Amino acid sequence: MNQSTNNENGGGAPPAQLTTLISMQLFLRQAWIENVALHAQIETKWHQLNAETRRAIVRTVAPNVPESRENAFVFIDGKNVDMSQFAAMFPELCIAVFTAGDQLFKILTGLTEAGTLSAVASKHLAGMRMAIAQGAINIDFNAIPNINPSIVVNISSDNTFGRVERLLPNQILQNVSTPEHIIEENANILDRKNKGLSIETWEFEILITRLKFLIEQSFLVVKELLADRAAEKFCVEQTMPPIVATVSKFISTSTKTIKNNRGCWSCGKDTCPDGSKLLICLRCTDARYCSRECQIKDWKTSHRESCCAKSN
Repeated sequence: MNQSTNNENGGGAPPAQLTTLISMQLFLRQAWIENVALHAQIETKWHQLNAETRRAIVRTVAPNVPESRENAFVFIDGKNVDMSQFAAMFPELCIAVFTAGDQLFKILTGLTEAGTLSAVASKHLAGMRMAIAQGAINIDFNAIPNINPSIVVNISSDNTFGRVERLLPNQILQNVSTPEHIIEENANILDRKNKGLSIETWEFEILITRLKFLIEQSFLVVKELLADRAAEKFCVEQTMPPIVATVSKFISTSTKTIKNNRGCWSCGKDTCPDGSKLLICLRCTDARYCSRECQIKDWKTSHRESCCAKSN
């Protein structure tokens, strides 16, 4: 197995399913921060609209968004669907709040004044962590499979945004045969994690889902206000799947790729004690182990749930 790098997605562009989000945020930044004429046009048109017209625009571009936290039922596919969880996580996107006063401008400023998407993500991360700590956002950690603090997602720049990395186990770091550059890279990843520039996968999924809704809804409303050909062309030409529908798959696939290339799922060794290839769990065909002892240890601590879930 390759032990040459902790970075599983390379050093190039971010994952394809995130490039649309980056492009949308760039468009908003150009329209709201960098282009005075467009900024003025957005403000003027929004102020000219009465409350009902504003609501109609938002309802057109975001039909599944609830009215408010108090009135969170939305009629979807012939059924009344309770969107109270959405309303709790995204109160500023509810129709009543989003269309009130200058709320749109506050959202646009928050999404653009920090600069790049990575900078915006870092800013939102701090607020999200505080909301979770205070109970404003409730996370059922028992429902999140395979939480692994050693697997992190890089949000330090737009070029590395969404890149999955791993922190190596001590057995590898303390091995005298481990190359110095591997140890140094591991230290860099740990430093980014401590600074909030690389975050755990469950945090990234919540963060990117929140940013996706904020950016996409704001982008579509701005597009309606500007009736801008460039914006229209951008929307038509996008062939990427909706980010909110693919981010979970991205996290799952990336995590699986990392595990399949990290060595023994328990101790991190690349081979069995006799030098032979790692043993594979016959039930799920994902997990790798260097010995029966490591397999039993991992089964008791974490693998039982994911293995049984897949086999079912």
